[in-house]
Formats: sequence, C-alpha cells, structure tokens
Amino acid sequence: MSIVSLLWSQTLDTESIRRAVERQLADYPQSTLQDVYKSFYQNRFGTGHMISDPAATERYLYQELEAMAADPPVGDARHWEPVGADTQYVRVSLRAVADGKVTVQQLNNAFVRSAQVQCSVPFDWATEWQTVLQTIADNHLPVADVATDSSRLAGMSRANAAAHHSRRYNAAYHPHYRVVRREIFEAEIRPLF
Repeated sequence: MSIVSLLWSQTLDTESIRRAVERQLADYPQSTLQDVYKSFYQNRFGTGHMISDPAATERYLYQELEAMAADPPVGDARHWEPVGADTQYVRVSLRAVADGKVTVQQLNNAFVRSAQVQCSVPFDWATEWQTVLQTIADNHLPVADVATDSSRLAGMSRANAAAHHSRRYNAAYHPHYRVVRREIFEAEIRPLF
C-alpha cells in the first residue's frame, strides 16, 4: 500500500476535527458551515478536478494576481495554511507570489501535479462529513449557518460535490490561493519562504 493510499484510508478522529474547526474559526471568524465544508473537502479531494491544460491554469493564475491587486488588504498576510483535519493539502496564497516568495511557474507546477494525485482507496465522504457535523454539534462550536446549510451540504457530501466559499467569507477575506498536496508543498514550496 502506498503512502497516499494509507492516508486516504484513514478516518478522522473527533479531536482533530475539533481543532481544525477551531483553527478555521480563529483565523476566519466570518466562516460559515459552507467554508468549513470547503476546507474539509479540499483536504480529501485536493483541487477536486483533473487539470487538462497546465498553460491555461498558469494564464488564469496571472489573471487572478491582477484581480487580487485590486482587493483591499485583509487580515494577516500568511502565505500558506493547512486545510481540514489531517492536512493532506495546504492552501498557498497568491500573496506568496505577489511578495516574491514563489514564482507563478513554481506554484502552478505544484498545483497541477497536486491535481494528478488520485485516491486509490475508496472512502465515504458523506460519512466523514457527518462526523464533522456531529463534532461541531457535540463541542458547541459557533459555526455560522449550521441550521440553514446542514441539509444542503449533507446532500452535496453524498454526491462528493465541491462547494465555493460563502459570500460572507468572500466579502470578508477575498481569498486567492491554490491547493497543493502537502508532500509537494513541503519539498518544493515551503523551503522558499
């Protein structure tokens, strides 16, 4: 069994889930349940899709950098952050490119290669998401929109569907990042900071 297979077959423990949700709420107080879902989803599925044209993703990265320049500065200027509870992936902020820490080509290459990692051991995302919801409830974590979004997100989890950030999160934080597999990040991107 490869290390990737082993990681995918692990189930999350409720203590790890609690810590991850608390981290999300501390770092992004405007997070809703949808944003928590997105973080845990990205940890399991990475980019969520295969990339057929790396040149197109690089062009889009340049376009997003231009758009990001018009956004007001928000919060701290962190260059990367873990997602989910067992942090198989990290979000690398485009701020790292804007600050000259990472080149567009380095980040795009890591992003494209991260999208090529496929799950080789099946797991039940809907059950894992239910564990996240139950952990939020059991620990009385103050996540916004639980009452209104729980059913919709449960349906999305059964379909293995991705979610966008909530409008509330986008308005507060203007997120611009790429999701990178943790091993690729540690070997190639993190040493650049």
